Amino acid sequence: MKSNRHVYAVLLALCLALQSLAQIQKANPTTPLPVAVATGKARVSIHGTGASSGDSVKIDVSKGPNAPPGEQILTIPPGTVLENSNSAGQGMVVAEVRGRVVSESMYEPASRIELAGKGVVTYILSAFCMEFEKENPSNTDSFDIRTPDPKLACILKNSSKLSVPTRQAAVWIHTDHVTYDQMSQKFPVTVEEFNQGQALVDRCQ
Repeated sequence: MKSNRHVYAVLLALCLALQSLAQIQKANPTTPLPVAVATGKARVSIHGTGASSGDSVKIDVSKGPNAPPGEQILTIPPGTVLENSNSAGQGMVVAEVRGRVVSESMYEPASRIELAGKGVVTYILSAFCMEFEKENPSNTDSFDIRTPDPKLACILKNSSKLSVPTRQAAVWIHTDHVTYDQMSQKFPVTVEEFNQGQALVDRCQ
């Protein structure tokens, strides 16, 4: 009898915990960042970090004039395009949110952007260059957020566990039809990584 009461108590506690989580998620629904920016729920300032791939974009985010009260949770869909304001520099495509910046050299891991107050929060994004013939973005380049590209979204969703060179190869193969010889002269990549990138592109056609 005691054992049955113990099992019942555990199940009841689990049900209450799940109910509480569902209520929290309902109270704080997520909004894709491009939608939040377009509807005035968020303001952003997006800059390069000086890198061409991987942790290469820094984004400052704050609530916009149409932001709802309370905490606001924003997501950035894989494949979201960032248009470079510098016409000589490459545009970027976002793979995922990496973390919230806590100091000049550190960030704490996070997969989404959380806005609680009126201040600005800064996050690091994993992103990849998408215009092979142009210059790599500098840390002074700024970007405007655009809607996701479906094929790039597929490539980046299916490559989260692969290397940075593989993911960059896949993006350039899709956007610029680069060959291994072209890419290897500009970016360190192995034949195996390039072939993995080509396989990703083929899978997402």
